[in-house]
Amino acid sequence: MTLEPSRAIGLDSAIEPRGTLKLPIHGVISRGLAQFFAVKVTNTTERVAQLVRQLMAKRSIDRPVDYDDVLSECGLSSLDMVNLMLAVETEFDIKIPDRDMTPSNFRSIAQIDKLVGALFHGDQKVG
Repeated sequence: MTLEPSRAIGLDSAIEPRGTLKLPIHGVISRGLAQFFAVKVTNTTERVAQLVRQLMAKRSIDRPVDYDDVLSECGLSSLDMVNLMLAVETEFDIKIPDRDMTPSNFRSIAQIDKLVGALFHGDQKVG
């Protein structure tokens, strides 16, 4: 099931078949609106995916990225990965320890999601 973009509410996103909300590149959807559409929003995962989509859009990379896709194979360069690391720190208001700033921790949306979750739960070392 796909929901067409709605100009009336300024939302240019779609509901994916698996029930997750694909956030728009130019904004953030509120929980209330997500509940209105009766979709499950995994906050950390969607926020990470949003950062990846924004970075890809800036680089004019127009392709879908799945949870486990290797970001470097999707077209992101090593400089993009550094920018992604900084964006994750800013988005989640966290400091990623130097020991966790590794390519493996930023390999995919799944790995970044795992890293952020571990940092929120106080795990000592992630990767």
